[in-house]
This record gives sequence, structure tokens and C-alpha cells, in this order.
Amino acid sequence: MVRTTRVRVASAVAVLVMSAASASAQEPRTTTEKIKDSASSAAGSVKRGVNSAGDAIKNKYNQAKDHVAAMGIESRVYSRLHWDKGLIGSKIELSSPRAGSVVLTGTVPDAKAQAKAILVTNETVGVTEVIDHLTVQAATTTTTDDAAAVKEVKEVKEVKEVK
Repeated sequence: MVRTTRVRVASAVAVLVMSAASASAQEPRTTTEKIKDSASSAAGSVKRGVNSAGDAIKNKYNQAKDHVAAMGIESRVYSRLHWDKGLIGSKIELSSPRAGSVVLTGTVPDAKAQAKAILVTNETVGVTEVIDHLTVQAATTTTTDDAAAVKEVKEVKEVKEVK
């Protein structure tokens, strides 16, 4: 921003020098006229620089405002997901790539928990879009054959300990 202002001021000075050279070829100007033209040109450069700086500040302010709003959404969604009893055992991470949008990633125990996480997120104030990247964990159930195998291993250990 400072560099841009310097370039504009340097350009204005160059224009003044060139206009002074061409003016000397035409008719002599008074010192007052030369100062007035220089001041007018410099003021124009400063105004353009200030307008450019103002636009840059507005853009950065809007970006910061969007990031703060996204952080607020993330914290609201996180607290709702964290304290929901239907989501116990879930490992959900979230991010907000843009204002109002929430991406859910991680694992949930079943499809019911996945639907619950999406519903809770979607109902949170400020959320306009939910992107679901959740995966359902494979169910780990013990069959009767597995239970019998575990029982046999325990019995073998007990027999070895007795001997």
C-alpha cells in the first residue's frame, strides 16, 4: 500500500517535470502557477492512494468478519454434538470452510448416530449447509462361536496356571 502510494507520487512528480519542460517551451509560467499545478497533482495522487487503502481495509475487515462468524458457528455446533447423548462413542471433527457451511468428518457408531449428527448440525443457528463426510463404524459383535473360543482360551490359561 505504501509502495503504491510512492509509485503514484513518483508518477505525479514525473508528470510535473514533463509538464514544466513543455510549458517552458510555450510561455513562461509564474512560480505561483507552477506551485498550484504541483499541489493539485499531488493532492490527486494522495486522494487516489487513500481510496485504494480504504478499499483494501474494507476487504480485510469483511474477511475477518467472515472468519469470526465461522468460528462462532463451529463452537455452537461442537457444543451441541459433544453434549448430545445420542452421539456417545462418536468421533466427529468439524470445520467451516466458509460462512454458514459446516463439514463433518470422523466416525459414528451407526447410521442413526450419523443422521442425528447431521440433524443437530443443520438445526444449529447460523448453519446453512452441512457437508457429510462421516463414516459408520463396522459393527463388532461377538458370535456364539467367538464366545466359545474365548471361553476355551480362558480354560487353557487356567489349566496351565494350575500345573
